[in-house]
Amino acid sequence: MFRSILDFETDDLNQVKCSTNYMQDLNLDQIIRDLQARRKGYDIASLYERYPKNYATIFWRQEVLEDLKRDRLFEGMDRFSAHMQDARIYLSYIRESEYPLQRKKWFFDASARFAVAWDYLYGALKEADPRSRGLRLLYEYMSEKERSDGFQQWKRDTFALKEQFDQMHYCLTVVRDRFSIKLDIPLEDYSDKIRVLFPEKCRPQKADGNDAAKDRLDNLLHSGLELISPFEGIHLSYMEHEIIEVFYKCYPKTFQTLEEYEKTYQNGIDPVMLRLEQEVQYYLSFILYEREMQSYGFLLTKPQILREGPFVLERVYDLALAGKNYETPEKIVANEAHYREGERFFVLTGPNQGGKTTFARSLGQSVYLAMMGLDVPAASAKLPYFSGILTHFSVEESMETGQGKLREELSRLVPMMHSQKSNQFVVINELFTTAATYDAYIMGRKVIEHFVNNGCTGIYVTHIQELAEEKEGIVSLMATVDALDYHKRTYQILRKPAEGIGYAGDIVEKYHLTYGQLKKRMQEEGLA
Repeated sequence: MFRSILDFETDDLNQVKCSTNYMQDLNLDQIIRDLQARRKGYDIASLYERYPKNYATIFWRQEVLEDLKRDRLFEGMDRFSAHMQDARIYLSYIRESEYPLQRKKWFFDASARFAVAWDYLYGALKEADPRSRGLRLLYEYMSEKERSDGFQQWKRDTFALKEQFDQMHYCLTVVRDRFSIKLDIPLEDYSDKIRVLFPEKCRPQKADGNDAAKDRLDNLLHSGLELISPFEGIHLSYMEHEIIEVFYKCYPKTFQTLEEYEKTYQNGIDPVMLRLEQEVQYYLSFILYEREMQSYGFLLTKPQILREGPFVLERVYDLALAGKNYETPEKIVANEAHYREGERFFVLTGPNQGGKTTFARSLGQSVYLAMMGLDVPAASAKLPYFSGILTHFSVEESMETGQGKLREELSRLVPMMHSQKSNQFVVINELFTTAATYDAYIMGRKVIEHFVNNGCTGIYVTHIQELAEEKEGIVSLMATVDALDYHKRTYQILRKPAEGIGYAGDIVEKYHLTYGQLKKRMQEEGLA
């Protein structure tokens, strides 16, 4: 039986809440904000903050994602979502309305929107013949419903009643303090004339179905004149009450059918489809984001995931950084990352502002996205399964707690090291910067050994070059500078021993803080 397209075991308990630490450290929160912008009206963040507990869920999601990238299925799910969103809005109006007839009509409108949404999606699934297990189970679920006599009767009743309301046309004439209504007149579109007279009442509206996008006209009578699609408040004006009473008297059978409809189909919208509407935004938001990033020249690729296997990322880059600087893609440098057999930890050294933190983030982002069943920012990717992610980035001293920077770092490091979970991916950036060099080396070595001994894989970014001494499981990486001009960073991360060269001098020169420059400035200011 189908229940979910996110989890093959259909159990929310099979997902663990992601740590806000690594979401912020890896700038994943920035990526999620970009995803949220593409599916407004949905809580995208909550869909991305739950890390799958098991290996099989990754493949389940990869299959669904590949299916939904196909235009027909993407379009079907997109239209399904739009109509379902309208249906939920109408249902929310019911709780606020004080007018019984209005509540009944909104209940029906929600059902009618759901019926349209259902047909859009079922047609797309039937035509596209999905390959993924998740969407095939969904299609089987919907097909079984379609074969049900009760479901078919509901659809017939819904579309028949919708047709009756759609045939209600009237002309409203207002002269000073009087108004008159003429029913069943030929329908004429006054939209263009009204747009000219009341431009402030026009708002852009997303295209519906195959129609081109149009301006939507707000209700000029201030609230819900139309029971079918209220535009502003839900409370009816006196004029609207009178208009509805006229309709009620002139079409008694239609309104009697409306009341019977509510009693007969009071269970409302299928909760399975309500859940589907929320879950599918996980995929739709990512597909839209991926398409846009690819249009700027940034490649994302489907990773190959193995229970135990190689860790290879070719031309990997920081996706969050690319999202901020998409207009200048030449400034986003891609690198290679490859753990060979027996290797567990990269120790990355090199000059300040040389791309070390960016590289570490790119690895963490790729692991997160891959384990979530999504594409990764790389030309190709082969990754082992990781049960979780741990990160520790340098922090500032807390003015609230009064703790120094070292104490702040240790207080966050302790629970990480107490975690007994193995097979996690660890990203540590610039730890123990306020400690003496020897102390930082001793503590850093203990941290790396702890995670290696616990079966974790990761990267340690540091200014302590002695930590990069290659031992069992540890590999030295270095952020490089131009061979002819050491002031110029290449942002290339290479496998090579730490050079034992400090590059702080060029930072001092860049900001005019050399001894000679400071002495000259002090003389000019009369301080020396």
